[in-house]
Amino acid sequence: MKIEGRDIELLLGYLGSELSAQETATLEERLMVEEPLRRQLLELSIEESTLIGWAKTERTLIALDNKAFEDLETPTFPTKSFFLQSPWLTAAAIFVALVGFATFVALDRKGNEPSALSVARLVASIDADWLSKAPLENEALPAGNYELAGGAIDLLFTDGARVSLSGPARFSLVSARHIHLDAGNLVAQIPDEALGFIVTSPQSEVVDLGTEFGLSVSHEGGTDVHVIDGLVEVLSRESGSGSPGVRISEGQARRFHHQPDSAPTEIPVSSRASLLGKESHDRLGVQMLRGSVRIADHLGAQDYVATREGQNWIKLIAEQTDVTLSEPLMVTLDTPGTYRKFTTTQILPPGSRVNSYLLHFRPSSGNQVRGVIRFDQPILGVICLSSHLGTSDSIFGIPSVDYPSAPSPRGLEPGPHFDEYLAKTGTTHFEPDEVILSQDRSVLCINANANPEGGYDQVRILTLAPPTTD
Repeated sequence: MKIEGRDIELLLGYLGSELSAQETATLEERLMVEEPLRRQLLELSIEESTLIGWAKTERTLIALDNKAFEDLETPTFPTKSFFLQSPWLTAAAIFVALVGFATFVALDRKGNEPSALSVARLVASIDADWLSKAPLENEALPAGNYELAGGAIDLLFTDGARVSLSGPARFSLVSARHIHLDAGNLVAQIPDEALGFIVTSPQSEVVDLGTEFGLSVSHEGGTDVHVIDGLVEVLSRESGSGSPGVRISEGQARRFHHQPDSAPTEIPVSSRASLLGKESHDRLGVQMLRGSVRIADHLGAQDYVATREGQNWIKLIAEQTDVTLSEPLMVTLDTPGTYRKFTTTQILPPGSRVNSYLLHFRPSSGNQVRGVIRFDQPILGVICLSSHLGTSDSIFGIPSVDYPSAPSPRGLEPGPHFDEYLAKTGTTHFEPDEVILSQDRSVLCINANANPEGGYDQVRILTLAPPTTD
């Protein structure tokens, strides 16, 4: 059975919890009986748990018979993306642990200043407006006070916690396991190695016992706690450390008032998108990002040579817009399908009007990394070969990106000379890169591999430039 573009849209919407209840129920019924649809869901999935793994969890057993997935192979997926909130997929990733508070050191009741150690790294920034000197992307941030007037940022703490904030927000980085939010909104996504991560507000201490929660602190002093996935415990900062905490489970939210003696009240839970606001991707022609893809606005020399600890990111950089090709342009693929070998050449004709995007992947570990991007215009071509990337840099390059000045293996593998490379290096095993282009050409899924000792991958995506309006 051929998977149509509409089905891919539905599967991506399912992974991102963007479908209505009726659409979700209908798709799950189809997944029970349509093996190709399940296989396509496997290919688009960017969770660390396999479908077989999460199909055996208690929640999924209610909805599915395990035998429905016995015909599928068991792949290995990378670390869970906090962009994905599908109830099936997150079921396999909820970790519940009880964490003591005896070692908690805060910013805090005694008014102590945080230390000057670097505790987090700025890993993504969209239209960020800082009220002090703006940090660079990937810059290590010391403990201290910060204020964001607008935009959105992602922070990766050294213990693995990932925190997204939207401006306006006032916050303090206290330690590798503690952020203090004076005002504004944040969402914290906590891997198992960072369980016990603490977010404080003027009223509350929120200790993570699960995977994902959000905080909204008003300028008047109230704190709303929303548990998107997992479990948290909230302690009052006014009542003393011996007071009992309030546990809030997945799908619940509580408002903690600025009056110390007021009991918390139940409120409707908000989603990640509601807490952080709509991401400013639409101005770039990008409708959706999933997995390890992050918007970036520059690429420097350090992005080619430095091995960074922590999450592997695929950077998406918007290059030139509305470029009219004066000559034929060689691309690697221009037809919907799944590609695991990159040796052919297609031609975009002169007169084509395109927007250009560069994907850059410089790994910090040897794990395969996946990402999904949906554009608002059809994809006309994807350049995956090093030689074609080099010749097209002069057409689509922008000043904020350092492009390799000498020929280098920057494209996807296996390419046309990959057999020679294997013979020269004596390599006997490798995982091929993979690109999936949806039937309607709006969605691209990439599975990237690169040598963490110095390798990197780049891909250039060309979309149709939208009509200009006078």
